[in-house]
Amino acid sequence: MPPCREVGKAPAASLGRVHGVKGTIVMLVVVGALAMLAGGCGGHSKGPPLTKARYVQQVAKIRRGIVVSLGGLGSLSGAPAAATALANVQDDMQAAEKQLKDINPPASIATEHDKLTTGVGDFADELDPVIDKLKQGNLGALSQIPNLKGFTEIQAALEAISQAGYPISA
Repeated sequence: MPPCREVGKAPAASLGRVHGVKGTIVMLVVVGALAMLAGGCGGHSKGPPLTKARYVQQVAKIRRGIVVSLGGLGSLSGAPAAATALANVQDDMQAAEKQLKDINPPASIATEHDKLTTGVGDFADELDPVIDKLKQGNLGALSQIPNLKGFTEIQAALEAISQAGYPISA
């Protein structure tokens, strides 16, 4: 995306004078268009839908990061360490949600992609009570993770995407 230009920095002579209702309407349309352009500065444009291969590549990379993040929980022995590790997982899930939101999936799996994105966000949000229990010394709280709604949403969405011919779990 090209860099944004400062809005409202045109030379005064190029703006001309606004006369009458018609001129006022034209000026409002121009100002509105400039405001819309300014609103897009710094944001992300999803662009056209990704190809199947590119989608698989991007989502598989995000999925691998999630798996690595979750995998670190299995080797922890104390609740305080688990709380810290799960807070890191939560950060990773929030980052993954943002990455997924920036992806424009192929139309054939847009619904499944939206479900995956929602599941990742839900899962991140649902980790707060588990982290709190770990901070209180309850290591057994980790056993709640596979039963969280977001966790099952992620699994279901990944399965649906894979069944649609997008092998992102490879």
